[in-house]
Amino acid sequence: MKEAEEADREFHQEWDAGVEAQGVQKYKQSSRYKSTLARFSSVTRNLQEMVDSSIRKAQDGDSKSSVFLLAYMGYPGRFFRSGYTKARIARALKRVSLDEGLKSLLRDILLGSFSWAGGEFKVFREWIPRLRTPEFMDRIKTLSQAEDAKTRRRAEQVIQRFL
Repeated sequence: MKEAEEADREFHQEWDAGVEAQGVQKYKQSSRYKSTLARFSSVTRNLQEMVDSSIRKAQDGDSKSSVFLLAYMGYPGRFFRSGYTKARIARALKRVSLDEGLKSLLRDILLGSFSWAGGEFKVFREWIPRLRTPEFMDRIKTLSQAEDAKTRRRAEQVIQRFL
């Protein structure tokens, strides 16, 4: 996933520099653009294929893919369409029976996501009633005192909705 994040960053840095130097049309025709896009596409395509396969297994109720999917879901880095994919994972995992160890891991991922998640946070918070424990809710209350305004706002919204 780190490689996908780096490829995304490289692609966008090259894009910005190329467009500034050559304009959009000329840059899109350049070999530099094509090679950067090919690297980005190759890296993300392989990762996306693994994720898609694991999501299909989870949707069929196969819990063996849960650890891989939770690892992807918990990675705070962002790259093209990663937030959308994380939301798909959160939905797919609803069909899988998670043991207490995986639920604990998912709680930690959700707590971390208060500060780093994008639009997928709306899907993540749907898990809160299923994972609810007194300690989990206390940790969310603690986040309502965070320095970061986004984290604090999200925690306050969750408290209002689920407490």
